[in-house]
Amino acid sequence: METKEEKRTVKDSITNEHREVLINIIDDLCKSDDSVFFREPIDLAKTRAYDYFRVVAYAMDLGTIKKNLIDPARKYYYVRYIDFIRDGDLVWKNCVAYNRKGSPAARMGLRMQQLWEAKLRDFLGEEELIADVEESQ
Repeated sequence: METKEEKRTVKDSITNEHREVLINIIDDLCKSDDSVFFREPIDLAKTRAYDYFRVVAYAMDLGTIKKNLIDPARKYYYVRYIDFIRDGDLVWKNCVAYNRKGSPAARMGLRMQQLWEAKLRDFLGEEELIADVEESQ
């Protein structure tokens, strides 16, 4: 008898097996040339973005997300899918908030956001994902 896989929702806890899949999603995103600004926390001195924290309240990047998936000792270790998704979405929201519309960084962020959303839909499901995330915010 064939069993149907239970539907995952964004409020569910992340299983160890799925944690590996989420780590792979982050690794895949980091392979994109467009991810160069999003792989590590912003270096204010290097980028000269000294006003960054006047615009962005909570910085987030792909490297921090990966650490929050891997290390259970971290304060913000992800237990539920929604926590992972919110931080991923925050990377792109911060990019749009800080960078001028149409700038190279803004365009890269939008392409990365599209890739992020496609990977999440592939993993968690199509419309259920979008509705659950919007409902949880």
